[in-house]
Amino acid sequence: MSSLYETIEDTIIPVIRYETALTLRDRYHLKQQEIAKKLEITQAEVSKYLNNKSESMNRKIEELKDSIAANKELFAKYAKALVEGNSTNQLCTICQKLGNFKCRLVDLSSKM
Repeated sequence: MSSLYETIEDTIIPVIRYETALTLRDRYHLKQQEIAKKLEITQAEVSKYLNNKSESMNRKIEELKDSIAANKELFAKYAKALVEGNSTNQLCTICQKLGNFKCRLVDLSSKM
């Protein structure tokens, strides 16, 4: 059984990147290199997400499809914040909603 943090790193963050990359490409017409810069990942990773050729990614998307569909507007807000260069905590909100949990990291950071 995976820990909460392994689940976040292995499943939730890649799905967030995938959905956000699609939004940045489709809604804001950004190129892969621009998306990579916004998401702080490589252009090769963006290509992998946008071409969706990964079986493991397809499994992750299938596993979270209901949560993804229910939170499409959060992905759009996150993408908009990235385009506008705004600092945002929306990533934490999306992560918690997709994973259906309350994040202890958010609790810890608010106490600092």
